[in-house]
Amino acid sequence: MKNQEKLLEQFAGNGNVDGAREVKFSDIDSAVVEWYRKARSKNIPVTEAMLQEKACQLGDQMAY
Repeated sequence: MKNQEKLLEQFAGNGNVDGAREVKFSDIDSAVVEWYRKARSKNIPVTEAMLQEKACQLGDQMAY
């Protein structure tokens, strides 16, 4: 988790992180990154489990 912010910035910059797999659901990933940034700007701690849950919620909302 030390590099989480750096990885999120790289992802937001080019849609993929060096060496990472190709993203199937980039719209969900983009929405999760946006949610993460808003939460962190409010000093809300975000865990991996929270990111996974938010991705599932957004997937349901986007009818995946």
